[in-house]
Order: sequence, then C-alpha cells, then structure tokens
Amino acid sequence: QDLRKRLADRRIDLKLSDAARAFVAREGFDPVYGARPLKRYLQQQLETRLGRAIVAGEVLDGASLHVDVRDGTLHVAVTNPEASADKAGPEDPNLVEEESVS
Repeated sequence: QDLRKRLADRRIDLKLSDAARAFVAREGFDPVYGARPLKRYLQQQLETRLGRAIVAGEVLDGASLHVDVRDGTLHVAVTNPEASADKAGPEDPNLVEEESVS
C-alpha cells in the first residue's frame, strides 16, 4: 500500500496478480523472522526497478503497471498513457515490458 500511495502521486496504477502476491509472500517470508523481510524484498525486487524505470523515462506519469510471475520471477508490464486501445500492440513504442525481476 505504501508503494501504491507513492506511485499515486504520479498517477501510476500498480496491480499485482494473485500469482504475484503469492510469489512475493513466499519469497519475502523467512522461517526465523516471519514476514519482516517482506518489506526489504519488495524494496529490492520491485521498488528499485520501478524507480529506475521512472527515472529512465520508461514509465511515464499516468502509466499502468501489472506485476505477474513468469518463469519463476516477477515480471512487470508497463502501459504508458499514450498507448490507447486502437494503437496498443506489439509494435507500439509506448507499450514497454520490463525485464523479469529475479
């Protein structure tokens, strides 16, 4: 929720699939410390990548981010606001897919 609030300042919508939520919960859990490492995992695996993509101009204000799991890693699909339903497609330069996050 904290990350969503910070992204909302830039009108960036973040959605996690159920598979991504389960993956993050598994990866961020430690038998000794419980869920405490979860915040650090999210910072390292999601927030840092998103921050770098925003600074690099790959994620624009008003973008939609969809986090899912592919091949055992987190994958972020970015749809920037200029991509409309009639223009969006694999050739659309405004539709950017981030590399997988391991």
